[in-house]
Amino acid sequence: MRILIVEDDGGSRAILEEHLQARQWHVECATSVPEADRLLATGAFDLVLSDIHLPGADGTAHIRRFCGRGGPVVVMTGFPTLESCLDSIQHGAAAYLVKPFRVSEFVSIAERIHQHRGEQARVAQLEERVRELELELARWRGASEGTTRGERQVDA
Repeated sequence: MRILIVEDDGGSRAILEEHLQARQWHVECATSVPEADRLLATGAFDLVLSDIHLPGADGTAHIRRFCGRGGPVVVMTGFPTLESCLDSIQHGAAAYLVKPFRVSEFVSIAERIHQHRGEQARVAQLEERVRELELELARWRGASEGTTRGERQVDA
């Protein structure tokens, strides 16, 4: 799993990075919104874990922007408010963590998100296969009806 951690606190960032890398997850870190934007522009991340209060951040605007890029975003904050929680979730955040939290809490959320995305991909594959089979059935029925009609014309 490829994760972007957006956190300006060096201690928190180091703990998260160490634990997630120990799980064999690829982790990249940013300490500010502009840095996170640059990393997000370079490629897809499976998940973004972002603090709300960051240098260069204006409230939860960056969370909304991160969510708008299509990948799941988990929000973390040491200064939780109902407003920031609702704003984050309403704009697409997958979860809202209040610091301090156990790394295992985030890992559990990340694993559920990863599993859900895998299930979504499998459903999409199955839906595509159903469409293919429906087209094949329609072609087969059409060919069968044409033969039947042709036989009737010869018999008449």
